[in-house]
Amino acid sequence: MLTDATLSLTYTDFLALDNWLPITINFYAYAGDGAVTVSDYSDDASLVGSITYTEDQDAGTTLDLSLTDLAFIQSLLDDQSVEYLTIRVWCTNDLFVGSISSLENTTYDPVSLTLEYSTVPLPSTLVIIGSGIVVLAGIIRRRQY
Repeated sequence: MLTDATLSLTYTDFLALDNWLPITINFYAYAGDGAVTVSDYSDDASLVGSITYTEDQDAGTTLDLSLTDLAFIQSLLDDQSVEYLTIRVWCTNDLFVGSISSLENTTYDPVSLTLEYSTVPLPSTLVIIGSGIVVLAGIIRRRQY
């Protein structure tokens, strides 16, 4: 089960936003095909995070965004027909202010998406734990009599 998802990116250039401040950048997740194109902006997607800037951002600034709607991201990861979990960017004032590159891109600093999972006990593990509880209950009951 997905317990946390963090998107990290580093700005390679100075991000001058002074004419548009404050500005909110929204991040949407959807089932992609490996290439982000203009048509992807009409695909069904879920808002998984946003950040509001009130000042310009220096080159080298790293953004660590904890994503929300983990249930939607988990559903994409669980769906065997989904090839790529894709994240697109959209600004509240319809101004595109930057690029997010893939891990294969060597021109820009890569973006990383960190997913943290909690382990789900296997049914056999539950049987062993249940057996141990029954044995302990028997020992405690036997000592009481």
